[in-house]
Amino acid sequence: MRDSGIYLLGNLMQKAAGFVLIPLYTHALSTAQYGLLELANTVVNLLLVVAALGVPASINKVYHRDCADEPSRRRLLGTAILFTFFTTAAIALVAHLFEARWAGLIYHGPEGLLVYRYTLVWLVLAQWAVVPFEFLRTAGRSHLFVGLSLTQLLVQSGFIVFLVLGRGLGLRGVLIGNVAGLVAVNLAGAFVLARRVAWRADRRLLRAMVSYGLAMIPVFVSGWVVNLSDRFFVQSMVGLGALGVYALGYKFGALVDLLIVMPVQRAWTPIFFRLAGEGDAPRRLAQVTTYLMAALCFCSLAISLAVPPFLRLGASAEFRGASGVVPLVCLAYLLGGLANCLGNGLVVAERLRLIAVYALLAALANLALNAILIPWIGIWGAAVATALAFAVQLLGTVRSLARHYPVPVEWGRMGGLAIAALAPLGASYLLPDLPLLPDVAARALLLCGFPLIVALAGLARPDEIEAAAHGLAWLRRSVTRS
Repeated sequence: MRDSGIYLLGNLMQKAAGFVLIPLYTHALSTAQYGLLELANTVVNLLLVVAALGVPASINKVYHRDCADEPSRRRLLGTAILFTFFTTAAIALVAHLFEARWAGLIYHGPEGLLVYRYTLVWLVLAQWAVVPFEFLRTAGRSHLFVGLSLTQLLVQSGFIVFLVLGRGLGLRGVLIGNVAGLVAVNLAGAFVLARRVAWRADRRLLRAMVSYGLAMIPVFVSGWVVNLSDRFFVQSMVGLGALGVYALGYKFGALVDLLIVMPVQRAWTPIFFRLAGEGDAPRRLAQVTTYLMAALCFCSLAISLAVPPFLRLGASAEFRGASGVVPLVCLAYLLGGLANCLGNGLVVAERLRLIAVYALLAALANLALNAILIPWIGIWGAAVATALAFAVQLLGTVRSLARHYPVPVEWGRMGGLAIAALAPLGASYLLPDLPLLPDVAARALLLCGFPLIVALAGLARPDEIEAAAHGLAWLRRSVTRS
């Protein structure tokens, strides 16, 4: 997992503009406009799953399992680029032809058509950008991955600040900035990969990518339903203003996925595929799952404690209610991260259909719970529905592992880690109304309670503590060098 820290930095850069610019967004945009921006992101994420039949997401698997030499890897890249280019462009063209019918159905309000048109451009550029990012990650070119991420961050942030602050373009300025960042990353990706690509379509590799991609589309779509479909329920049942508040809180909770789940999964999955033939692979998977649980608990606690003072300092008053849903969203991504990590065992056992089934069950549960809970408790209902849906997926994955790929999961230690995080979080709700600096200090002390409880309860072995210290030191050096 040596590259986890570098991929973490790359992931942060890709998403950093959305967080760095929160004070700008919450003062320059209304909650309704922020809600529209979140809906656009939701639609793009869905279409990214299906627009190219899952081909970009299959690069990792096909690269390691179906490419025996360097020429085949070059053909893999060329095939993925050509297929992605034409399929995504065709979908965008069809959507443009039907914009009069579809724009108002998806986006409510007077700015709906504007957002719809930018969504199509955003989709095409974002889908094309997935290919270089996926190929560089799969090939282990982590520093180039970070370079592309930095390019996107700088261009996107620069355009948004100039257009929103300097030109007063508001929502339009944010949309143009997003597009500019994607244009820049596509140009940089083309330059980086120009010498690594064979411009020909390999039918064998295309069949392998499409086969794997189509098999995983139900999983990806179900993941979209669980993660993002609640935005449409909130828009219809509570309103765009409430959606803007919920979207901001969800953005903070989703940091758990960005900071922990994605970099660990991206670094660990190729390693686990290589180790899958060894006898102790299930034990290693269980061990990594425990370590992932520790990181998820600490990260969830830190985010939940930090968001309230952050919003007091950097957001307008109408957005401050977003902090209420953050712990629930963190819990949702904690459960989802565990399900994804353990799900690697089902991939190795060639039980992809079971992963799809449990993802589908989670999606159906999420849709039903959204319909029931959101009219009752508003945005809180959306957060609860998401957490319960991920719980369904995790329970299904664990049940199938016991039969098809037994993993000695350390449930006792993982339960102890959960308690070590819940105790300080619960104490934070007992804090009185304090001035900003004392409030920050009190929350920092509560955060320190997590490692203290872990140590006192004996949840970490001495060798693990030593390894964690070395890992943190290496991570700091890697990020500094990057």
